[in-house]
Amino acid sequence: SDTIDGGDEVDVALYAESLSAITLSSSKEDDSVIWEITLANGDKDTLVNIERLHFNDTRVALDLDGNAGSTAKLLGAFLGGTGVSKKSFVGIGLQYLDEGGTYEELMGLAISTVFGETPNSRTVISTFYENLTGQAVPESVVATYSSLLDDGDLSLLSLALQVADNENNLLNIDLVGLTSAGIEYS
Repeated sequence: SDTIDGGDEVDVALYAESLSAITLSSSKEDDSVIWEITLANGDKDTLVNIERLHFNDTRVALDLDGNAGSTAKLLGAFLGGTGVSKKSFVGIGLQYLDEGGTYEELMGLAISTVFGETPNSRTVISTFYENLTGQAVPESVVATYSSLLDDGDLSLLSLALQVADNENNLLNIDLVGLTSAGIEYS
């Protein structure tokens, strides 16, 4: 039973157990999230400022108010609510951000990866709308937003950031649930 404070950098706590063999819970204290890990033998570790957990079967990112949350929101925008379950994509986003890349740079990479170097505005609008609502996009929405993108009145990066922060996206990826359980990655 230890109390571990990781400090300011991205910190990792290593466990020889599997994720299913422990109980993970969080609480808020001042501006910090405190994580408690209860091991199968009953020992309890208290973690402060620890962003990553490595178990023998998976990894969990805890900083949903930081790089893990940014990665989850991006995946929700581009892949829908199930995007956060793609552990390898979560890992790619985390690695990029943890190594000093910015959220805007990662968003730009996602845009070119998903939509290509010369994105079709209609495809972009359709993808984002369907990922936010689960429904086909009405033609009026496509026409309005395609025009804004095509005329340069709205940048694709700005639109992608708005979609990622949209309340529907946060609900689709269950950001509140992730905040209390972390997000698995590989």
